[in-house]
Amino acid sequence: SSLCNKGDVYFQEGDYVQAFSYYDKALQIETAKNAKSISNARPMKGLGQVHYQMGNTAESKACFKKAKRLLKKNGEQTSEEIAQVYELLGDVYLRKKKYDKSSERYRKANNTLKKLCKSEKKSGGEEAMKKELRPAMAQIAEKRGTAHIRRGNRAKAHKRFKEAKTFQPQPGDQDNDAAVNDENEGDIHDD
Repeated sequence: SSLCNKGDVYFQEGDYVQAFSYYDKALQIETAKNAKSISNARPMKGLGQVHYQMGNTAESKACFKKAKRLLKKNGEQTSEEIAQVYELLGDVYLRKKKYDKSSERYRKANNTLKKLCKSEKKSGGEEAMKKELRPAMAQIAEKRGTAHIRRGNRAKAHKRFKEAKTFQPQPGDQDNDAAVNDENEGDIHDD
């Protein structure tokens, strides 16, 4: 919706109060039409992101879980949207120092994106989809590695950071901005 688009702009600019206002208005309008509609997932996710940026982890978690339920209820088992919601839930759990839950949500996010790539194989678009999703998959694998580092599991962290490198853009890809953060890999070797 145009209200969500405005909310996105304000969110990107860091004006979370305005972003919240637009997402909330969009949610109110969509809920009045149909409370269980998939259209509610986007403003709900936006509200969750605003709450997260403002440090309200309980509220952000509740919004992301509602968005996930709406997406799943409406058949979005394998989509970029559901993967993004899993990633955002992983971020919430990471902030709350619940590293096992965080790692699990990141795993679900990456598995969802992998399934999406496989589903594109049938239509011949697998390689294009992999190229498009590779930066997101690298970022999620890195976050999962960070969760493992924070809970003291260096071996699993190392595995995730290696996995992130496999998702890095390859020569010839247009988007080359998903390089693995070398600082994270350095954490593996610090004593």
